[in-house]
Amino acid sequence: MTMNQLMKAIFCFEQENS
Repeated sequence: MTMNQLMKAIFCFEQENS
């Protein structure tokens, strides 16, 4: 997994939890 994919995954996760 690339850093960009990881950042995108974290961003999506944060959006789900907001």
